[in-house]
Amino acid sequence: MYTNELTGHRGIIEFTVFDLDGSVIETRTIKNMITDVWFNYVRDAMLGLQNDLEIKYMAVGDSVVVPAKSDYKLGNERFRKPLTKKESQTSVGRMRSTTYLAPYEAVFQIGEIGFYGGNATDTKDSGVLLARVLYSRNKTSLESIQVVRTDEFRRV
Repeated sequence: MYTNELTGHRGIIEFTVFDLDGSVIETRTIKNMITDVWFNYVRDAMLGLQNDLEIKYMAVGDSVVVPAKSDYKLGNERFRKPLTKKESQTSVGRMRSTTYLAPYEAVFQIGEIGFYGGNATDTKDSGVLLARVLYSRNKTSLESIQVVRTDEFRRV
């Protein structure tokens, strides 16, 4: 029997801020929207026009402009780092990626976070923007931030 089945992609980002002793200062979880440019990139990969769907970098900026589905880059990217760890999860269609911002990294008033894949490099604004989310934090050199992103491809 044939059934119409809808599928979707969603992302959840968990931020954990630590002081220099390793004690947790703050935790926050934010759901985010997947960009149109990423959906089109996945479509193009299925057509054989692209071959690299790997999520590679997390970028940090200071813009506070509300994210839109049409975004293709951060409002004002100021820092970029390769993902520290990537792993599949036991449930169907889930993966988790982790990025660690050391005390000396991204020391400024953070306003936005973005994740880039495809042909992304360490160059500002390069690659395909998977997602952009507002995250407000005055990051100092006395703290680190662990960012855990969970991507889930699921039936809706």
